[in-house]
Amino acid sequence: MNLSYKNWDNVFNSTCDNDVNAIFNNFLNTYLRIFYHSFPLHTYLGRNKCKGWLTESILMSCKHKKNLYLPCRTSNGIVLKRFYKKYCKILTSTIQLAKTLYFNHLISQSENKTKTACNIIRSLTNKQANSSEEPVLNITGKLITSPQILADTFSDYFSNTVEKSVTKIMKQDNNDFNKISYKQYSVNAFQQPFHQ
Repeated sequence: MNLSYKNWDNVFNSTCDNDVNAIFNNFLNTYLRIFYHSFPLHTYLGRNKCKGWLTESILMSCKHKKNLYLPCRTSNGIVLKRFYKKYCKILTSTIQLAKTLYFNHLISQSENKTKTACNIIRSLTNKQANSSEEPVLNITGKLITSPQILADTFSDYFSNTVEKSVTKIMKQDNNDFNKISYKQYSVNAFQQPFHQ
């Protein structure tokens, strides 16, 4: 059924030409019949995100907070605004406590506590595990994507950096030690910060 294919004789050639209300009702009935046929009403059941920490009392408190906000928004009453702010603080702390207790209970009841904690963090931050992305590292203009080469590069860098730093410090300490006496070196070492 389409509006362009509809025969509008019941509107334009109706028996009640002088009655505007009857003509309009005929038009509206035809139009709504076509509209509801073209765009049927679909019920959508949204994904129910079950929040275990969300109790009936917290839901009622949230509704009460909303009902307090409406008059507080239009009113200039100081007492009402103070009460609303205090109520919001109490509700926020109650929600935080409920979440803490709920998530602690989930972690304590699970067999794999680390995995459960990671899943909780992931759900709270809305981050999904992205295993399809490969790490890429740019070293001196060369892109490295192989996990083994990346691991070796990091290992070499950090092990060599430590060795170089230790060697540099030892050279500086030896040079300083040879220039002055042992006693003077000890006094200087504790009076100022160590070499960086």
